[in-house]
Amino acid sequence: MDYSFLKSINDIIDKYENENKTTGTNINILQIANKDDDEVVICRLIAFLLNPKECHGQKEKFLDLFLQTIGEKGENPVSDDELKSLKVVTEYPTNKNRRIDIVIKSNKRFLPFEVKIDAKDQDEQCKHYYDFSSNQKPVGAEKVFYLTKDGHKPNKSSSAGLEVGKSLVLLSFQEHILKWLKKCEDNSLSQPLKEFLRELIFDIKNFCKLSEDRRMNKEIFALLNNNRDASKLIYEAIKEINDKTTLWNSFWRTIYNSDLFDIDGHQINCKQGEESPLTVSIIDKEDKQIELDFHDEFSYLFLACNNKNISEEIIKELNQRFNFICSDIKPNGFSINNIKTYFFEEDCSEFSMYDFLTNKPDEIKEKMFNIIKTIYNIVK
Repeated sequence: MDYSFLKSINDIIDKYENENKTTGTNINILQIANKDDDEVVICRLIAFLLNPKECHGQKEKFLDLFLQTIGEKGENPVSDDELKSLKVVTEYPTNKNRRIDIVIKSNKRFLPFEVKIDAKDQDEQCKHYYDFSSNQKPVGAEKVFYLTKDGHKPNKSSSAGLEVGKSLVLLSFQEHILKWLKKCEDNSLSQPLKEFLRELIFDIKNFCKLSEDRRMNKEIFALLNNNRDASKLIYEAIKEINDKTTLWNSFWRTIYNSDLFDIDGHQINCKQGEESPLTVSIIDKEDKQIELDFHDEFSYLFLACNNKNISEEIIKELNQRFNFICSDIKPNGFSINNIKTYFFEEDCSEFSMYDFLTNKPDEIKEKMFNIIKTIYNIVK
């Protein structure tokens, strides 16, 4: 079977990567800072643009465009005088110690916005925000706005009977926010502000999984479509790589059946944990059990230990030996973070994980052994 078309696909990818390097399109400060889908950060950036008193210098222009975009210029339009009096507040406190992400208010209206990017709905969250906002003085809210990536409804527990289209208005980043930001971009004069808007638009398109430029995808699809048999085999291989449950279950079975936990003739007990696929038990000098939980994809480890002195000693040693970052010590233990690159080296892609777990499991086992033995030598 002819797979020469893969070279052509690689050429297409190289072409667009070189284009991005030249134009700098993919440079995004939020992604670099790992804040590209942080709801608090995104809300503050939106509020910055909405607030007429901020240093963007556009006064009420962006706020006016936003109200037009979400339909607040219809039956009860905002006058020019009211527009100048509107205030924009983030994390607005309620009477139940909850915080509304964004509030736009004046003496004539109160507009609460609950923003969800990846966080889950809380019990009666939207309902509480509506009840609280509707009782504000001098004028309460008539609705609460629910902003998500695609404009979906909150769950029933959160909305608790609020009627969509009346007391509950659904907004989306994909439609309303991107449309508003494009209007802002078109109305901006300064280059720094245009760059700020470009990066925010890029970031929102990224976490909404919207392609910034679909030309590359179309070219690749045309090649795949003309080589269907080979493409099908490649698809089946990638599907196996992405079947994480089967992949990790198979890996953990090899761990259970290995001699990984025989340290200096002392057998370390391992089992499947309640919330993790593998729990390793270590007995300290006072016959107290310390447990180390491993999680799928090695996203983090958790060390269950109620002895603060031992925890501090372990953290110090893990930091010196492996450069791990550990969370603050709590009464029940602490988390060990940033470990994925330790197990899968610098490349933490799905392909890299598949390669290590299927073709290099002994290398992973040795690295697990090094962590376990380090902790064992401290507490034995």
